[in-house]
Amino acid sequence: MKASVLRLLTDARAKGNWVLPGLVDMHVHFRDPGFIQKEDILTGLSAAAAGGFTTVVTMANTVPVCDNRKIIKYQKRLAKRAKLGRLLPICAVTKGMEGKELVDIKSFAYSDDGKMIEDAGIMEDAFKKKMLVFAHYDDPEHELMKRDIDLAIKHNARLHIQHVSTAASIEVIRAARKNHSHLITAEVTPHHFTLTQEAVKKHGTNAKMAPPLRTQKDVDAIIKALQDGTISVIATDHAPHSREEKSQHFDKAPNGVTGLETAVGLTLTHLYHTGKLDVDQIVRLLCINPAKILGLKLYKEYITEDVTEIFAKTDFTIIDPNFEWTVDSSKFHSKSKNHPYEGIQLKGKVLYTVCNGRVIYGKISS
Repeated sequence: MKASVLRLLTDARAKGNWVLPGLVDMHVHFRDPGFIQKEDILTGLSAAAAGGFTTVVTMANTVPVCDNRKIIKYQKRLAKRAKLGRLLPICAVTKGMEGKELVDIKSFAYSDDGKMIEDAGIMEDAFKKKMLVFAHYDDPEHELMKRDIDLAIKHNARLHIQHVSTAASIEVIRAARKNHSHLITAEVTPHHFTLTQEAVKKHGTNAKMAPPLRTQKDVDAIIKALQDGTISVIATDHAPHSREEKSQHFDKAPNGVTGLETAVGLTLTHLYHTGKLDVDQIVRLLCINPAKILGLKLYKEYITEDVTEIFAKTDFTIIDPNFEWTVDSSKFHSKSKNHPYEGIQLKGKVLYTVCNGRVIYGKISS
């Protein structure tokens, strides 16, 4: 590690900032290939670095679908050229994300993202092959989630449930994890623990996403699930769209909001500074648990009574937990600005992001 980075780490700790392992986002959309006017790999990684993330997992719903080695190699090549962190392209579960035929390539994980796989036989075959499946379920499709949990447990395979949003889903997940926490994991997004469906009245299409925003009862259930470990990951589901698309009538506008550059601020403002979660829990939700689920060996853990002693060997994120700032998307690195947080005050901000011993966000003063 470069001497300047070591000085940065030492200085940050002396000032009382948090030095955490590099954050890991298990759920982003970079639209490359296919819709680079919304986001490309360079701008997506820039936004990730600004948000404190050194590793991101990109979903397969590109055009063409990421279901083959050619697309994976293309994405990795652009990421390597950008030198702004690690990009892990997830592979579709089924060819073309059509839910009819399993892909035939090896990947660290698989997901058809927003398309639920109706065919139980396809899902069973995936679990027989020990695929780590990331699955999206829309309420009220709890039966599909229950089916897939049962299949994963039956075949001793792993299922990661994406962007959980309802109290009912959480109860199903909690019951499954009671005896099978090594197989069943789940994530939640900042927008689902900070907003309710009432936000749609104010923000319109910028608060339209899938799954949709829910009730306060659901938000409360999510927070409880974060506290007790039922939900083990915070992921952004960063989903950029153009201004023109989001300006359409609500029914026609696409689902999704951007989230990489607000995730830390929202998490600290709504969960840490309110006393709902402590720094230990936040570290595990944003860093340690995602890395373990993905099988990443990025971190050397130094366990002491103070969890902030857990930091990356070469990847780390420096956060000022008390820095107050106003969301201004004109300063964001993402190409798209579709989110419902413009102009709000947040407390907690990323100062520096370091990947492989190299500063990828923040400037070191001489």
